[in-house]
Amino acid sequence: MLGAFLITRFVMVILAGDPDWYTGDGLPATPYVYQSRDWALQVVALHETPYAGAPIEYPPGLLPFILVPAWVLRVARIPYLPTFVLLMIVVDALGLLGTWRLSIRWGSRLGPWVWVVGLAVLGPMVFLRLDLVPAVATIWSLQRVAAAAPGQAGAFLGFGVLAKIYPAFLLPGAAVLVRPFRRFMSGTLIAIVAGLLPFAFVLGPMIRSVGGFHLGRGIQIESVWGNGFIVARSFGYEAEVGQAFGSWDIVEGAGAVPELLSTVLSIAAVVWLTWWASRLPSDRSGRTLAVIWFATISCLLVTGSVLSPQYLIWSIALGAAAACAIGAISRRTMVALGIATLLTHVGFPFLFAGLIEAEPVSVVVLTGRNAALALVALSAIVDVRHLVEEPLPDLGPLADADVAPADPGGVG
Repeated sequence: MLGAFLITRFVMVILAGDPDWYTGDGLPATPYVYQSRDWALQVVALHETPYAGAPIEYPPGLLPFILVPAWVLRVARIPYLPTFVLLMIVVDALGLLGTWRLSIRWGSRLGPWVWVVGLAVLGPMVFLRLDLVPAVATIWSLQRVAAAAPGQAGAFLGFGVLAKIYPAFLLPGAAVLVRPFRRFMSGTLIAIVAGLLPFAFVLGPMIRSVGGFHLGRGIQIESVWGNGFIVARSFGYEAEVGQAFGSWDIVEGAGAVPELLSTVLSIAAVVWLTWWASRLPSDRSGRTLAVIWFATISCLLVTGSVLSPQYLIWSIALGAAAACAIGAISRRTMVALGIATLLTHVGFPFLFAGLIEAEPVSVVVLTGRNAALALVALSAIVDVRHLVEEPLPDLGPLADADVAPADPGGVG
């Protein structure tokens, strides 16, 4: 496993560091790194205040990963991109460590393999985005739940919220399954408050900078909703595609109804899965929580109006965590996730330009990817229902011991 990790990451680093080897005309993901560099240099070189002077679109939890490469550039003259990628490698390795520790507690070596192979299939884009940070935070939150440390688990999830907002949607499931939840929530709030405290005097600009960017987004063409408009456009429907908020959205012809439906369905998915979680038997090891969280993220990827390729990292992280538990998640779910990940890589970056022009091959690949994501969500829901009907077996002393099981087992 370690050998596979080192080999795949070496290839991914080479491709991320020199995109011309990969696509021939540069990886489309690279400009996002340089956008982060521009923000960071405003802070490091021009001494602007984050959010007030430099309108950064990401919450404070990601600032160290944005600013450190700029500081290294200024002090040691090392280019921004290599340092950025190195930080992501460290975060990636922490993700592997987290899934490995979960696999020791929960009995299945499949989880770390899902992490190693899944990110490799998604491609070098993994190291050119910041989504690894919150994804790994959710893994370690589950690891701390498994270690009977709910306060630390909450702190990790709180840091994930500080990095990207999406882990906040995992809180309802934790409220039902984590005991004592008061300690979990205290850890979450302490982490969030500690992260926001240095920016107490720029909260207004921060909210406008972060919230204004994300709340103002429309229907991204790669989402299930955007996919529908792209297909309709191929049959003559008048839907105009344009660049907005750093991505390509449906800027004309969509209206407000799809966005409203997206919001309603996303909230309904969280509420529904929280209700299912309330029907699950108590499992202090956190295994059922991993399945609920994976199902929640899988549903939100399908119902959301924005679906960037790097969002698959969120699903891979929680899928890998759930796969660490014997019998917690089905092979069908993992296969569907693998197909969705592969088609995401094919669609971005290789067929992305064709998607903007609604070329048939690009549209077919996107439709296949979104169908696979829908299958992942449905299959994960079935896995949750299976846990209601047939609870996971008792781990015994293994749940509280950092020792390898005699028989690692596999996915159920």
